[in-house]
Amino acid sequence: MATALHPKIDHWVVWNQYILREGFTPLVLAAVFVIAAFHKVDQLTSGHVPEADLWSTRAFLTSLVVFELALALWLLSGLHARSARYASIAVFFGFLQFVLHSALTGERNCHCFGETAVHPWIMVILDIALLAVLMNWRPTAPGVTAWSHRIRFSFLIILFTATSLPVLVALRHSAPSTLRVDGEFDGHSD
Repeated sequence: MATALHPKIDHWVVWNQYILREGFTPLVLAAVFVIAAFHKVDQLTSGHVPEADLWSTRAFLTSLVVFELALALWLLSGLHARSARYASIAVFFGFLQFVLHSALTGERNCHCFGETAVHPWIMVILDIALLAVLMNWRPTAPGVTAWSHRIRFSFLIILFTATSLPVLVALRHSAPSTLRVDGEFDGHSD
């Protein structure tokens, strides 16, 4: 009876539920991954990579960029949404451990967004908030798989390749030059 009297309200509720439960969560998470990846690309191409430990090496940061782009595309694709949710929970839990360690050891910048200075305690709060969103997110279309939606899966692979290969090529050719003993520059600065 209520649907016959107020059809716009029901459509609004359905739209609102779709945006908040299905579309909003993966979109926000993917945006965080993409923004972090592009800030890391900026750091890697500028040559300001400290390489003080394993977590700050060019190889690790490059791998992290590709991983973040892959996870962002996976979340946006809707394929295997429950698995994407579990993977995202694991990733953000790992990120939380890293920034919590950075915050407790007194570091001023966690480098989560490359050279963009973000205090680790802010990232702790952001990671906890994103974990809470992930814990609340329940994908309602668990049947969307790579096998049932082959065209979507093929498009995802093409899009991942189209985004990650140029990033890898750009990062490979942007390695900072080093100064040799004889005073000449050595490196990949074409």
